[in-house]
Amino acid sequence: MKPSFFLKTFLPVLSAIILVAGIAYSVWIEPTAAPPGNNVEAPINVGTSTQYKSGALGVGGLLAAYSGFWLNNNGQDVSGKVLTADANGFGSWQAQAAGGGGGGCYVSYSGGCLAGFTNKGSAGSWGYCAYNDTPATITIHFRPPGGGCHSGWSTGTLGEAFVCCQ
Repeated sequence: MKPSFFLKTFLPVLSAIILVAGIAYSVWIEPTAAPPGNNVEAPINVGTSTQYKSGALGVGGLLAAYSGFWLNNNGQDVSGKVLTADANGFGSWQAQAAGGGGGGCYVSYSGGCLAGFTNKGSAGSWGYCAYNDTPATITIHFRPPGGGCHSGWSTGTLGEAFVCCQ
């Protein structure tokens, strides 16, 4: 008796599918706890505890510090120094440049400069970035001069910022 078309084609394919599914099922191991318990450590953005990252950290958007910002210079004393960027944007602590009264500049968002400071020109417009998380929740971030918003976020301009220097 000659084997039928069904036995020659369909049955081997079905057998292969069942074999692959069985192997995949037998290899699967259920996690021992809900993430991140007993598994890989949580990413740096999860939780409220203090976290330390030993490698580089890249931020593709606005970096906001809501309750303080601290830059450790590997334990070196940075008293009287200013954070300065070179032409490539790399920052380092440098001695403050000599100048009348110690010099120094700041960005004013109010349109005027404090007494003893001179308006050196516009730093650009500043405002906010907003995103509707849910119908009841809106996330709003500060947008500094020259800053932008993530894709999908709306932007608003609140004023013009000025550089004020001694």
